[in-house]
Amino acid sequence: MTNRRKCRYISLSFLILIFLSFSVYAQSDSVLSNTDPEGQAVLKQNDVARARQEAVEHAPENAVRNDSTVFLNVQGLKKYSDYLRLKEFLQNLTKTVKSIYPCRFEWQQAHFEVKISGDAQSLADELVKKGGYLLLDMKQDDKNTMEINCMQKEEK
Repeated sequence: MTNRRKCRYISLSFLILIFLSFSVYAQSDSVLSNTDPEGQAVLKQNDVARARQEAVEHAPENAVRNDSTVFLNVQGLKKYSDYLRLKEFLQNLTKTVKSIYPCRFEWQQAHFEVKISGDAQSLADELVKKGGYLLLDMKQDDKNTMEINCMQKEEK
């Protein structure tokens, strides 16, 4: 083979390899699934291996969680700082809240679209127990959509 032919052969081989690598890694988004496996176990008698094994066994249960959308409407926000406190409170709920989209901020009201992992009842419980809000009502729109209406408690 001549040098020119060798060069063409190597170039053609290189292009074929690149083409094949792209076709192998191309996947449909519908095939991929987003899971967030977390496992927890109690460490007993400093047996790390056993605790790790128990955590791995419980991880699939936690990985199959439904993401839902909650439309959160909060009344009684008298100051902008009340709005900021609510937004920061939601951002700190990292186990439940995946993302927050502020929709509207009106006269003493804030409206959010909140993507959560799990059910809306756990978010409502956090708002009442830790956030200091009163739950007015909850409405199920469909399987993965819920509306929560609540009110900031009056400070005395």
